[in-house]
Amino acid sequence: MKPILFVTLALILQCGYIQAESNDSSEESKTTSLGSFEIAIPKGWQYVTATQPNQQVVTRISHPDKDGVMQIGSVISFPGKPTQNRMRLLTNLDSSVDLTWQKWGNLSGYQYDYTEAGKFYRQWWLTHHNKIMLVVYSSKLKDESLRNVIDEMVRSLVISV
Repeated sequence: MKPILFVTLALILQCGYIQAESNDSSEESKTTSLGSFEIAIPKGWQYVTATQPNQQVVTRISHPDKDGVMQIGSVISFPGKPTQNRMRLLTNLDSSVDLTWQKWGNLSGYQYDYTEAGKFYRQWWLTHHNKIMLVVYSSKLKDESLRNVIDEMVRSLVISV
């Protein structure tokens, strides 16, 4: 059973507001505050914040010369600390799919790669204290040269609310 991206994203995007700023720094990467989180965006990568029809906010990060886009949903708060079991349920993956709890910078959670309808997806369900964040990277092709760049951006995430 494949993850249901839109259902999961709708759960993650229940609150929060993100403000965008430009990334025209000459540094290799620039830590940018986007409201409910901060992220180090590499030189040359661009981002835009979009309000969805349901009034939820999503930040999209991409490189103009590369295929693929990373989408980060608003940070939501849970009552109490989300356990590994609760986070596993949030993935909406069949229990036969083996997932390993991992650290991504100061966040922890699950990561899963799959291909569907000719597109490559990498998803992260991340938590810190009582906060949860969903990150989705998608592209037409699985580009291994971007794997480290994408993983470094995810490791740089810091929840700021």
